[in-house]
Amino acid sequence: MTLLVRSTGDPASLLGTVRDRVQAIDRGLPIRNTGTLQEASSRLWAPRMGAALLSIFRQPGAGLALIGVYGVMSYSAPSARRRSASAWRSGQHRDVLLMVLRQGLRLAVGGTAIGVVLAVLLASS
Repeated sequence: MTLLVRSTGDPASLLGTVRDRVQAIDRGLPIRNTGTLQEASSRLWAPRMGAALLSIFRQPGAGLALIGVYGVMSYSAPSARRRSASAWRSGQHRDVLLMVLRQGLRLAVGGTAIGVVLAVLLASS
């Protein structure tokens, strides 16, 4: 539970009064982390900076991931075309498309599984 008190004067001078009033209402209520909003704001500097850095670097990271997926798919698609040249010539475009999509899905599922396992292992250490 959080209690915010607005004051016109020095907020630090009101901390004792507010603490006494809350204790008068309920003696068993634990009171922790008292302070002004300026003090709380200064304690939140590191998490805010971390969030800002994550938001800055997420877009280049997503771009690199897309480039990587495109590279893997472009590398695997020509080999699929060579293997199914007869299917392509005979008009079975659907078979070629399904084969390329199946290979891409296999790579994506495998990469996701490896990424999840590594994330769990690195997060636990």
